[in-house]
Amino acid sequence: MGTTADPRRLLWDACYNVRDLGGFPIDGARTTRWGAIVRSDNICRLTRHGRQALVRYGIRCVIDLRSPDELAIETDPFSRGDMDEVAYLNAPLMTAEFLGLYDAGLNQLFEIVLLQHCRSAVAELLTAIAVCPPGGVLVYCHAGQERTGIASALLLALAGVPSEVIADEYARSDEYLEPLHAAWIAARPAEDREAMAKSLRLPPARMVATLDYIDEAYGGIAEYLRSTGIDERDIARVRERLVTK
Repeated sequence: MGTTADPRRLLWDACYNVRDLGGFPIDGARTTRWGAIVRSDNICRLTRHGRQALVRYGIRCVIDLRSPDELAIETDPFSRGDMDEVAYLNAPLMTAEFLGLYDAGLNQLFEIVLLQHCRSAVAELLTAIAVCPPGGVLVYCHAGQERTGIASALLLALAGVPSEVIADEYARSDEYLEPLHAAWIAARPAEDREAMAKSLRLPPARMVATLDYIDEAYGGIAEYLRSTGIDERDIARVRERLVTK
């Protein structure tokens, strides 16, 4: 319910990892648009004050990247009557195919395998953003880290933000989620804690490798998005939402 020294971080009561994707440099003259896209961890955590902060910030569409089985175990923040002006869409980013591969053990980076096997879900997400009503769009998952981080990276890449800037933004979740991660780690058996702590970290190099993969395998972000089947007009609409004129 306010901001910190990081101008993009938003303090919405009981969420840890809320960040505006505005203000990133594009071509030396333009930036990404403030208030257009916000990323966050699970808004089911929000208190009444947190929900009011979301509405006051101008969010008018929420896209939930969590899978159906996650929805059943969390409180619905839209049942309280104080976010009636905000549209909601569940658009799971992890497909059944990806989850099968994940359970079997991935032999490549999580991010790269998701981009390879969840292209239909990526298309659904971008299409949803393209047709959202006027106002801010919030994209979130459980921790607002991996799935939301990948979605945010794709959006910033589409806007033309440099790869190294996107990678640094991706890694910021480690800092903001530290209290939540500490609680998760403390709940694990002592012998598992070191491995879990390591697995929760997302160094910038992971996103650098992911963006390099997009360039090498598809020839850039626009071609990757076209490979998902998304309509060319929707790609343009998403870019227009993100980029200042």
